[in-house]
Amino acid sequence: MGAQLCLEDDMNADWIKWRWNLPPYKSAEFMEHLKLLGMTLDDFRKLPKYQFAVEQGLIVNDEWVGEKPMAPPK
Repeated sequence: MGAQLCLEDDMNADWIKWRWNLPPYKSAEFMEHLKLLGMTLDDFRKLPKYQFAVEQGLIVNDEWVGEKPMAPPK
């Protein structure tokens, strides 16, 4: 299987490098991981990981735009 969705580890990580390490947002693989975690899209949208991806332009109008290197927040 591809990238694993480990939200708790991501939220508590000591970040050296910021990046999107999940399957593309709203892809079948991404949705399956949310389901396995018992999480909805609404739940995910409340997380810092989602907020940061929006700020970085990876998610625009709640749609996946694409992956690019992410800079740490200021």
